[in-house]
Amino acid sequence: MNHLKLDVIKVFTFLSLFLLALFIPIPSSVNAEDFLSYPCQGCSGGVCPTAGGTGGGDLANADALTIEGIQCVLSQHPNGYNLLPYAEQIHMASHSFNINPLLLLGIANKDSSMGTAGAGADYMNPGNISYRDDLYVESGIQAHAGELGDGRWAVFDSYGDGIQAKAWLLRFEYLDAGYDTLEAIVYRYAPPSENDSAQYVQDVLDFMAEWGGKCAG
Repeated sequence: MNHLKLDVIKVFTFLSLFLLALFIPIPSSVNAEDFLSYPCQGCSGGVCPTAGGTGGGDLANADALTIEGIQCVLSQHPNGYNLLPYAEQIHMASHSFNINPLLLLGIANKDSSMGTAGAGADYMNPGNISYRDDLYVESGIQAHAGELGDGRWAVFDSYGDGIQAKAWLLRFEYLDAGYDTLEAIVYRYAPPSENDSAQYVQDVLDFMAEWGGKCAG
């Protein structure tokens, strides 16, 4: 009799849990903004839902390098040591915002020698991003105002955060705004009035070709 009562209780408990599960609401969609911060939580296959558009051709090819490919670049590049510990975050940021990681690294190399010079070294800001208190919230990271010099540059908590902010900036302020070629990006970002824009474009293209050839695949 005791065994029968125990079996009845087990069946009743199972049916109760089953019926309860049927009436628990399941979200019909996921808001991509919930997944922008790193590390990405709940992402299928370790890749965050994409934020923003997909325009930009090869500049939007987030699969141009695997995590191992990014590690290959940063371990072999003479100035890659500051960014090497953040290879996974660079990979995740590339996929979150549909940005070619070779483009991110090429710009970081051109702007700050991979975070070893200028604002890149002082502020963990390898993309030489200017500070704006409203600009980087949607990138999933926090930027701070710099205190050195004229306070122009954003300060990040890590080199990985600086790269993630750069990926967001390239997607929303450039590619999604119609600046969908490297020339268009550079001539807006580093105009001829302040830079040798043509050389900047060529240096980034050369970087992407060289390191893509060495480390892609």
